[in-house]
Amino acid sequence: MKTKIVVVISIAMIVGAGISSCENNEDKQRTVDKAVDIQAPLANTLPGSTEDNNAEDDYVLLYAVIADTGYNYSLLNRAMYNLSAAMHIPVDTMGRHYDPQKKKIVLSDTDEDEMYRGEYFPRRFPSTYLSMEYYATYTSDSCGDLMALCAGLFEDEAEADSVLTLIKPAAPKAYKVAAKMYLGCMH
Repeated sequence: MKTKIVVVISIAMIVGAGISSCENNEDKQRTVDKAVDIQAPLANTLPGSTEDNNAEDDYVLLYAVIADTGYNYSLLNRAMYNLSAAMHIPVDTMGRHYDPQKKKIVLSDTDEDEMYRGEYFPRRFPSTYLSMEYYATYTSDSCGDLMALCAGLFEDEAEADSVLTLIKPAAPKAYKVAAKMYLGCMH
């Protein structure tokens, strides 16, 4: 079943960023100064299971549509809700929030998942909604603290291209990246 996005064109600019070096600077937003080559080496998400982590059947090629990236959660979070309002794309936090003490995106300390409680758990399955992720989940060309405003994960590259085209008016720095994602058990 294909997901459809209803588009209402409005003027909305996303503050911030693209890909850059791995500096630890929360207040500095990044800009994209080069095209992203989606044929670059594919990233592997880190499996959490100790059982046969290299099972090739547990990996799938997905295309992530990245609306923006940066180190400042507050700016990206604001950009996420602005993009949601402009393009009528839902937001799904997956029960995660930014913990200022840990300085990272985490699940609640009371989450039912004991293994990932208080830690980051990545978005990994095909879907169309907005979420805050760590860019390193989708590419090996990133340090761990660069955050990404993800607009969707797609098995079909043409579907990713369509969503990218739709959000470009409101997210001019948006691009797609190919990612080899681990979809196996993370326990």
